Amino acid sequence: MSTNELAIDKKLSDFPAQLSPMVVKELRQGMRTHLFTIAFILLQTMMIFCLLLGLAPTSSNGSTEFFWFLIILTLLFIQPLRGFSALSQEYQLNTMDLIQLTRLDAWRITLGKWFALNAQGLLFAVGVLPYVVMRYFLSQVDIIAELGLIGVVMLGSLVGTAITIGCSVFRNVILRGCIMIGVFIGAWASVAAISFSNLTGSRGPSAALLTMVAVACLYSTFFFLSFGAARISPLAENHATRMRIGSLLFCALLTLFFFWDLKMSVFVVSFIVMAFACIDAFTAPEPIYDAVMPSFLRVPGSRLVAWFLAPGPVTAFGFFVVGMSLCAGQYLLCDRIHGTVNLDLVEKIVHLFSLANAVALPTLTTSLIFRKPISFTLQFVFYASTQGVLLIISLLSHALIGVANDHKELIYSIA
Repeated sequence: MSTNELAIDKKLSDFPAQLSPMVVKELRQGMRTHLFTIAFILLQTMMIFCLLLGLAPTSSNGSTEFFWFLIILTLLFIQPLRGFSALSQEYQLNTMDLIQLTRLDAWRITLGKWFALNAQGLLFAVGVLPYVVMRYFLSQVDIIAELGLIGVVMLGSLVGTAITIGCSVFRNVILRGCIMIGVFIGAWASVAAISFSNLTGSRGPSAALLTMVAVACLYSTFFFLSFGAARISPLAENHATRMRIGSLLFCALLTLFFFWDLKMSVFVVSFIVMAFACIDAFTAPEPIYDAVMPSFLRVPGSRLVAWFLAPGPVTAFGFFVVGMSLCAGQYLLCDRIHGTVNLDLVEKIVHLFSLANAVALPTLTTSLIFRKPISFTLQFVFYASTQGVLLIISLLSHALIGVANDHKELIYSIA
């Protein structure tokens, strides 16, 4: 080989050349920011301070609580918030069109930003490991349990970063913040509902429950990254079919957990997943049908699945019916196997239709008010506002049910 060929081969075998260009770009820019440098230095300083506190008697200091507070603050709050403007910043700097001129599609752009941010989060986690080992020798802590907790925190960081990157597609800062607050409140409510439905006395969470939560976190990462990619991609690209198939397969996979004693947890997770998938289907921008529909006409029998898997608001209602039917089957199956829902048939039907109505009614209201297609941002804002009004009405209805328990059917009908 000549000298020029050797030089070219050396450049191609360089470490950055083996990674995605978006990952290399985001890693180099992210690690040069003041936020990353200051956060890393402060974390190391505070870790040393916690280590010194651990030398004192354990009964007179809170070094363990302070230690985990710093880790959770860094990995679950500071690190995900760095993706708050990951996609919108490209529009503000007028660089999104330039990036899309390359061979990178919308999914690789979003995935590259997520991978780069979590690679920096991994540096934070690795920087903490020496202090975990020193705490084992100085304070006699359970090093296996602490390493497991760090893994759980890192898993939460993966999901949190995906949520912020997916929501960063909205250019309005206030809208972006409100959506992320709503998503995190919904995630917290989901964890609370799962914990409440799995109260088992003094026992801790089962292995099946932890497995289900871990799988749900991985799916949430995929969903929110796909949500962001679908909003920045050209209208000729089809991201909706992949997201809808993923949500249906995930909910079908959750049905396997009915063989363990998980009570209502499977139904709660499935309904939340399907609700987010239906919201995405209802509020997604209308695609260019001439570009995406021919793929559904090539395979025999694909016209039938196109009614609920093809992108667009028309097929979103078909997907809504299929997804909610799957959740309804899980609801009835849970009742038959575990007997955890002691309701009569009328109350079961009212509950199922009420949950489905809470997801679909804002979209029906939007269709009645706006006869012409509107931007996905305005549609999402109107959907969230209508959902908030419905939440207030539901809380008032719940209060009325508590007061007038004798007329429960009438109040359910009004709600």
